[in-house]
Amino acid sequence: MRLTELDPHWLMFEGHRVGFIFRCPLPNKRTEWQTCFVEKFYLFKGRNGTYPSDDIAWAPDSQSGIVHTVQTDLPDLREIGDSCNWQSCNPDCQWTIEGGIANASFETMSVQPSLDGSKGGNWHGHITNGEIVGGL
Repeated sequence: MRLTELDPHWLMFEGHRVGFIFRCPLPNKRTEWQTCFVEKFYLFKGRNGTYPSDDIAWAPDSQSGIVHTVQTDLPDLREIGDSCNWQSCNPDCQWTIEGGIANASFETMSVQPSLDGSKGGNWHGHITNGEIVGGL
């Protein structure tokens, strides 16, 4: 299976790519989404490790805030909203995209190390030359 078959979209912050989101490759989990960040972002906290205020559940510069921006901008991702499942990344693991994320293409991209969504019952495997490898 190719990554391009899983509706991938770039995750942007301050005008540059910081990761991507894609549908889970497992056949029974295609309505769920997984993320991959190449920079450190907490799930709900801002980049400085604190919450923005008591009246907001997540910071705009958090994984949740970045995914929310993508879903607002792209009609086919609006389903990721509050009722849809997407799995965040461990903020202590930043992935490496061969050749750098700025030049990457979903058709040919390779990501290291493996993407492990198993804690949430999602896919664990590699993306190599745009191909989903293992865990299916």
